Amino acid sequence: MAALSTAFMAMMIASGAPPMLAGLTMAFHTNLFGAITHYASGQGAVYFGAGFYDLPTTFRLGGIIGTLNPKP
Repeated sequence: MAALSTAFMAMMIASGAPPMLAGLTMAFHTNLFGAITHYASGQGAVYFGAGFYDLPTTFRLGGIIGTLNPKP
């Protein structure tokens, strides 16, 4: 996601979206998907590998976050 952020933002801005909204949209989606599973982001893999949390906790919280977050 982060590798393509510049391209996605450029497409949004070129289609008429305000630059601030485009940037906030990318930040929101990057953070949302990074919290759903233990392998969804680079930081999550490091925290999981270091033993800071376990799989049942990860998937329970990821399910809660995915359910409660507003869908577009």
